[in-house]
Amino acid sequence: RPPRSTLSSSSAASDVYKRQGNSSITWLMGMFIKDSDELVSSCEAVHVYTDQTTMKPTPITDDLKEKLRFN
Repeated sequence: RPPRSTLSSSSAASDVYKRQGNSSITWLMGMFIKDSDELVSSCEAVHVYTDQTTMKPTPITDDLKEKLRFN
């Protein structure tokens, strides 16, 4: 699980986790009560990279993989 970051003007904190496949990225996100482990909301979003001509999944380029890397 990545480090939790606190939203500046909110009483909540958020977590974002990313799973990277060959042609997709899955983002798992959660919102927590500030200074607590109480989960108040969560979601999962899958982004599939596609070739604009064929509209079929295409591998994520190495350049884009580097840009999407969590530090």
